[in-house]
Amino acid sequence: MLAVKNFQEVWQHFDPRATRYIKTVDFKEFLLRLDSPMGLSGSNFLAPGNATNILTARQNLTYNKIIEIYDIPDRDGKLYYPEVLWPMMFMLFGHSNEVALAN
Repeated sequence: MLAVKNFQEVWQHFDPRATRYIKTVDFKEFLLRLDSPMGLSGSNFLAPGNATNILTARQNLTYNKIIEIYDIPDRDGKLYYPEVLWPMMFMLFGHSNEVALAN
């Protein structure tokens, strides 16, 4: 679960007061700092064959489109920690929230 630990560390950088929110405008930088396979630092975005590989194929795709693909709610210019983590884990590990919680 190194990917989750890295997610937590990078999130902490953008949320030093542990509010569980980061600014939506910081999401691009968040993804750039987040290591592969969940982020864009150093490698392709997620494993080959996953739906989000379209993100690396289209250079004109905005980071707001990533939020849309993941269906992450924008809460008045902020993103909520579990609403970012769960869809990213789902794409990486292929489990829904219910399956992940049951294990």
